[in-house]
Amino acid sequence: MKSNVNSHASNLWVSYLSQTPFGQIGLAATEIGISFLEMQTTPERFEASLQDRGFLLQPEQRPLLQAAMEQLTAYFQGRLKTFDLAIDWTRFTPFQEQVLRKTLAIPYGQVKTYAQIAQEVGRPRAARAVGQVEAHNPIPIVIPCHRVIGSDGSLHGYGAPGGLQTKMRLLELEGVKI
Repeated sequence: MKSNVNSHASNLWVSYLSQTPFGQIGLAATEIGISFLEMQTTPERFEASLQDRGFLLQPEQRPLLQAAMEQLTAYFQGRLKTFDLAIDWTRFTPFQEQVLRKTLAIPYGQVKTYAQIAQEVGRPRAARAVGQVEAHNPIPIVIPCHRVIGSDGSLHGYGAPGGLQTKMRLLELEGVKI
């Protein structure tokens, strides 16, 4: 999120989960942790996007990606409420990391507002900046930016394919009524 382009070539391992309520999901991870999740994608589109950012894609399967696919499947089936996956935080600014860690802490089936997240990171006037971080979250679902809503209780932008419709469907999956 610091930049769309990788400043030095990094290895990424890529895997796909094809049977989901949100189409095929592409997952990518470094040695450190999960780095990208893209819904409604194809291998060609997902891999081209990562290569355009300067990543070197590695073909072999990694245990972390296998765990991510299993946990996502369990989440979609309603059997998993909290993801237990390593995340690669190295590409985030300190503010982005703070916001996304607070987002990660929002429990399944609950929501917080952009203003509440801004308050929690010590920047009470930064609700719009929080919204920008959430809109560019590279690991949606795992970092549940769909659980962040407007102060008036309404849904605001969602950067993943399908936009607000996808956000609403994820919240409905968790039993949240908006």
